Amino acid sequence: MRSTVTTQGDVTTVSQVHRSSGDATRFALPKGQTFRAASGWSVLVGGNSGGGQLRVWRASALLPVENAAGGRVVAGIPSGATVYLVRPGGSVRYAAVAYRYQGVATAGLVDLATYSFTPYVTGLSTGAQIRYNDRWFAIDEGPNHTLSAVRVGSAPGTGPSALGDAGPYRLRAVVGDHLVLGDPEPASGASARVDAVSALDGSRRTVLDAAQSEVAFAQDGAALATAPDGTGLWRVHHLLPGGDSGLQVWPSWVVADTEAAGEEPVR
Repeated sequence: MRSTVTTQGDVTTVSQVHRSSGDATRFALPKGQTFRAASGWSVLVGGNSGGGQLRVWRASALLPVENAAGGRVVAGIPSGATVYLVRPGGSVRYAAVAYRYQGVATAGLVDLATYSFTPYVTGLSTGAQIRYNDRWFAIDEGPNHTLSAVRVGSAPGTGPSALGDAGPYRLRAVVGDHLVLGDPEPASGASARVDAVSALDGSRRTVLDAAQSEVAFAQDGAALATAPDGTGLWRVHHLLPGGDSGLQVWPSWVVADTEAAGEEPVR
């Protein structure tokens, strides 16, 4: 899915195009409603001091015309809260939202089908990294980048379980039952590998010994990482649920021939 946001005068237009099918929709946000994020065929707007309550707009027809269902207010966020984070993740059903209310930060998921917010953690720092998929809501927080996760749909009041520290690595995606870590801090000197931490028991393993550029989540529940394939070629690798370990790595399209480019793979 590709979303484009344009503003002319007081009119903000959101255009969405499905990358595979070419289906599209386009609509204008009402004046005063600020675009925050898009997930699948849903668009989230508002939620800050200038945009009022957080709302979800959904496409009502996949046509290249102004055509969208009216925005619905998200239930479960206190009136007067300031939404400081709205972001997509590894699911088109949900969007992560974090807000401050009476000095306390709360984070959770908005169900884009029911327009309702479910909190999963309260009292987190505003700099915490949040990633999720249909199964898990995961957090990377604090100076040691402590990892924790809670199963999506858990009973109210269920807090995240601690899964250890990420060290110099950063939480980048949740794939199946695993938290995917990559992109080490440059000053750490750590190798540019990709690790996976089980959300079930906290066990950790390396899935790619070398990687380049950022690890990215995909909204179909996968993750993407660029790494050498053992033949001197750099490829984009898909990290997918499945296999004996619960996480599969599939090399996909070629990015560059490192030997021809005179480059060495990152070690």
